[in-house]
Amino acid sequence: MMFLAIGVVALLQNPVDHPEYKGWASFKEGSSVTFTMVVDGKAQEGTMKVTLKSVGEKSVVVDEARNIKAMGPDRQAPREIPATVAPGSIPKPEKEGDEEIQAAGKTLKCHWSEIRKSTAGGRIETVRYWVHDDVPGKMVQMRVTQPEGLTATLTAAEWEKK
Repeated sequence: MMFLAIGVVALLQNPVDHPEYKGWASFKEGSSVTFTMVVDGKAQEGTMKVTLKSVGEKSVVVDEARNIKAMGPDRQAPREIPATVAPGSIPKPEKEGDEEIQAAGKTLKCHWSEIRKSTAGGRIETVRYWVHDDVPGKMVQMRVTQPEGLTATLTAAEWEKK
């Protein structure tokens, strides 16, 4: 009976906006952002390009094409991002702030947020991401720091707004 009550409560909770959906939904199809990667201060070969394929009320679809050797085999696949998600499914930032960063030869005043998340292997990573309204998807930079200190950073090298 208790499980039934928990299930009913979960169904009654209102979904919350998905921040990644909101980052893409204000752009037109064909908008894109291309990232480069640096691991522990060393530039990695290749790029990751994310292109907006469709925008709907319930989701957006992006195409991710990556050929960054440090991220494994080349991959190209669509990814659907829902407009809303269940409450609590998006981690709340532990820290936030504003900072100017360099991306695509420009200085951008970005808002940053930092979360800690558990990997499939149970390790806790620290993820800091910088966002700016002019960049499709809004993500300008993301830095992942692993417990042993290894740091990988994706930075927008170019973007195109349609």
